[in-house]
Amino acid sequence: DPVVTAVRELREETGYEGKKARVLGKVFANPAILTNTCHTILVENCLPKHPVQWDSGEDLITRLVLLDEVPDLVAAGTIRHSLVVVALHHLDLWRRGLK
Repeated sequence: DPVVTAVRELREETGYEGKKARVLGKVFANPAILTNTCHTILVENCLPKHPVQWDSGEDLITRLVLLDEVPDLVAAGTIRHSLVVVALHHLDLWRRGLK
């Protein structure tokens, strides 16, 4: 289940936990050569509640930014991973009531 997986990964990789987890959208990462589906999950009201539990080889930094700063970060190329950008688009659609 994508929601269960997202909640677990959020906790393990960031230490955060929240409420009302749900799917905002899904895309095919690269359907020309892959068969996987990437789901965008929204988890609201997140707070740091647990120590991180990284897998071998994971080296992550959690950086909190204001939601209003996100478009500038995408425009500047600071956020440039295609699946993250599409997740942010799903979030924007949801915020505008289109999802």
